[in-house]
Amino acid sequence: MSSLPSHSPLPARPQRPTPPLTIITLPLVVGIFAANAFTRLWFCPPVVYLSLAAVFLVWVLWAIKSSRHDAMWSRCGVGMASFFIGAALFQHHVATIPPDIDAPHPATYTLLIDKTPKATERSWLVDGRVTSGQYAGRRVRVRLAKGPFAGAAQQKGVPGEPLRPGDLLAFHAAIEPPQSLGNPGEFNYATFLRQNDLQGSAFCPRQQWRLVSDSVSSMSLPVRALRWRSYLVEQYAQHFSDTTLAIVSSLTLGDRTHLRHDLREHFVQGGVSHILALSGLHLAILFALFHWLLLRHLWRRWARWCGATVCLLLVWTFVFIAGMPASLVRAAVMLTLLQIGLLCRRNSNPLSSLMVAATVILLVWPQSLFDIGFQLSFLSVWGMLVILPRLRVPQFVAGHRLLAWVYNLFCVTCVCTLITMPLGIYHFHNIPLYGLVANYVAIPFAWLVISLSLIFFILPFARAVTVFLLDGLIRGFADLLAVIAEWPLADTKFYIPEVSVWLIYAAILAAYVAWTRRRWRLRCGTAAVCALVVAVATCAHQATGQTVRPQLVFYHLHHSSPVHFIASARQSYLWMPPSASADSLSLRRVAEDFWQAQGMDQPQRFTDRLSASTIEVKAGTAVFAGRRVAVVSEQLPFAHNLKPLAVDYLLLEKGCSGRLERVLRRYAPRQIVLSAGLSDYHRERYSREARQAGIAVYDLKSQGALVVPLD
Repeated sequence: MSSLPSHSPLPARPQRPTPPLTIITLPLVVGIFAANAFTRLWFCPPVVYLSLAAVFLVWVLWAIKSSRHDAMWSRCGVGMASFFIGAALFQHHVATIPPDIDAPHPATYTLLIDKTPKATERSWLVDGRVTSGQYAGRRVRVRLAKGPFAGAAQQKGVPGEPLRPGDLLAFHAAIEPPQSLGNPGEFNYATFLRQNDLQGSAFCPRQQWRLVSDSVSSMSLPVRALRWRSYLVEQYAQHFSDTTLAIVSSLTLGDRTHLRHDLREHFVQGGVSHILALSGLHLAILFALFHWLLLRHLWRRWARWCGATVCLLLVWTFVFIAGMPASLVRAAVMLTLLQIGLLCRRNSNPLSSLMVAATVILLVWPQSLFDIGFQLSFLSVWGMLVILPRLRVPQFVAGHRLLAWVYNLFCVTCVCTLITMPLGIYHFHNIPLYGLVANYVAIPFAWLVISLSLIFFILPFARAVTVFLLDGLIRGFADLLAVIAEWPLADTKFYIPEVSVWLIYAAILAAYVAWTRRRWRLRCGTAAVCALVVAVATCAHQATGQTVRPQLVFYHLHHSSPVHFIASARQSYLWMPPSASADSLSLRRVAEDFWQAQGMDQPQRFTDRLSASTIEVKAGTAVFAGRRVAVVSEQLPFAHNLKPLAVDYLLLEKGCSGRLERVLRRYAPRQIVLSAGLSDYHRERYSREARQAGIAVYDLKSQGALVVPLD
């Protein structure tokens, strides 16, 4: 065996190229995250971040022109500049958000609806911009009770005549700032409203609102697009109803206003909820249909350019009408870049296209980084682009189309499920156990529904046939999901703390590096195992109720304020006031978000008297863990010559009336807690009288639930 000559150099070891645009996109993401974290503590003007970014860019330009150019330092400079640009963009977004409404009082306003209204049995939920009145220019969410209008005989708002984007309404109500109930573990509704650029909310009773105009010439292009979509949905509504209308409008137009909660849960339990969120799957189906109908018949280069341009225009029109969700914009940007590369006869890197799409979206809408749709969309596509090419295809599969399709769909489903599962469990508390099976039906189902929907709109004379096929197809698929929802463990709820989500994704990243880089295999593999073990231990610690400490919780519900006496995860008691029966739905959410998430058993409920080892309740007073709590839910008789009973907390519930002086003749509280069930008049009155008496007051409606640690 001959050896190499001594004078011949050894072949250079091939270098793994850094994924393109990584040094721009990842620092941009980190900068937005950092700005969001530090904004709560200290607001820094965007110009400061832009100045720092300019300094690093100047440094990079100087380093490139100098003779001592170092590629590593140039990358670091570009990354730091991208970091500060991301921080500046997010701070600029925060600075442009109008302040919350601070002084709610009833007044008359006009509202231009700029989102698709959601109809329920009793009301309309509309988002729009106030065009007149004290809060002109603010975006608010208003719940409009259905019913006849005051004044002119406008019958808009009845189920047969729906509200649409672009409608101008006049309503009389008190617009309040965004508020959350503040119960432990609860979804932060106030933050959700602010993230959606809504500075207030209001409820308007029937006969207090009316339609001013159903067409405003000055409406913006996005509002016009949503109005066009509402017309298309109304075309569906003339032929479909209930389940069929909800699924076909969600899957083809992105309109989920008709989607019921139970139907959405069936899609989640079946592991196929992704087909209801417009994304790359829907765009790929549309473009494949355009390619089959048009592009494959064009051979000349100029004709292919024209055909591709028409197809891309149609794709972006669809994105525009669908409301431009982040997942669909990402797919459209990637598709556009890939098509331009093919037409220019250049190899397009899908990972580069993904990075470009993320960068474009974050530069225009930096707040979209915190959108769950954006996160799930980019994570799933990143997993497909990075992991799937490294999976070996078995030889017995490569030569058969059907087996190859089954194998590829299996791999795609597994990769997307594993990559998005931690984030999905954290937000939706569900593990899609049957997604691998259901997706073999869901993907062809989506192809058929989108294809038939195109025929529905393009060929009106064939609507009778397409309506029959769509109705049967969709009802059959909905029945299949209902069957899957009844399978064992399909409705299993699982809760995972936020720190475990970060640890699991750190383990996935370390495992990927160990898989692809031999030099770091041992260190990254060990780090991945350690992060995964800590994540599992954290989940187990929470699931067994070890994080629950003795505490006293005054819940904030809409009509009442139950009191929860928690001794441990296995032993707790819930004092239910008489008005709590109207809050069964809110209390169920507390059970899901707090009790089940913390691994707690159901509390023992009582309304009057209770005697147990850790609590004693009688005559409206409870003694628990050294604390004394009194609840007043009725007008007390006048007491003569009674020594007030010293209590730590005095809860004034719905039904309590009269002056506070009469209550203080019976109780001497350290702090008064005002229930959300009290009227505004009584809450303001009791707050004023308590301050005059020198007693601390806690208002549940304005301050949220009260949690008192007892250890």
